[in-house]
Amino acid sequence: MAGRKRQRTADEAEVEIRKVGNEAQCGHMTPDDKALAGAAKKARRDITSDAHVAGLEPVADHEIYPEAPADTQLTRAPETLDISSVYIKRPVIKKHSCGAGATECAMREAASALLAETLALEKLSKTPHPCIVQYHGCRVRRGRITAVVLERLGQTLNDYAFNEPDKSKFARLDKDMFLAVVDSAVKFLHSLRLAHNNVSPDNIVVREAGDGSCWPVLIGFGSCAPLGAQLVSSGKPGFAKPEDKSPLISHKKNDEIALARLREWWEDARQLGAV
Repeated sequence: MAGRKRQRTADEAEVEIRKVGNEAQCGHMTPDDKALAGAAKKARRDITSDAHVAGLEPVADHEIYPEAPADTQLTRAPETLDISSVYIKRPVIKKHSCGAGATECAMREAASALLAETLALEKLSKTPHPCIVQYHGCRVRRGRITAVVLERLGQTLNDYAFNEPDKSKFARLDKDMFLAVVDSAVKFLHSLRLAHNNVSPDNIVVREAGDGSCWPVLIGFGSCAPLGAQLVSSGKPGFAKPEDKSPLISHKKNDEIALARLREWWEDARQLGAV
């Protein structure tokens, strides 16, 4: 199980520290999206951002960032955006102490996910949907996509159910209405010949409107792909189809299975005491 915390260094760069197994994986992003990474076998709470950056190793751009496609016109995120109102989503840097092979595979998947998310959001931005995260554009540095810039949202559905101090909030959600809207957003993707392929409570955010109503917002488009395309990774365990030896393919069925399991998850959340 991985936990994570984000910190800022003295130069306003971002450090992410993730607990994975018995080691803390640390990723550092400079303001111009140059990456450093490392792993330490020590408690995550014992690592401070400024002190640890000195021990990290640089990550080459080609290892973690996909090339900006020459045949695709990308929307560049304005540099003047208020940083407090947006979420800059970069690849998750994983530097494994267990070997270079694991590190290379993880970073290759991260780069593939960033490219997939960028291309999906570019297509979706042409016909925006109110329950799909707003895309402000991507960041391109040194000929490579380094981040997507999204609207800043609140808690995921999973956090809303289990980590929100006011448990009555989840209890007040109209399950049937909420899930019907999620289903509508997914069907909208399908109408564009796309599948999300990773629908789960971690990829749905609860948007609290000013009138007290709550609406789902679909996020996490790193596995989104045209129908029939081969995928690099499957969806969240418990929400994806059972593993088999066949290739992972982008398909409506992946989303339909996840939506059915989302209903089961909601009932489990009630029984486990989320409400």
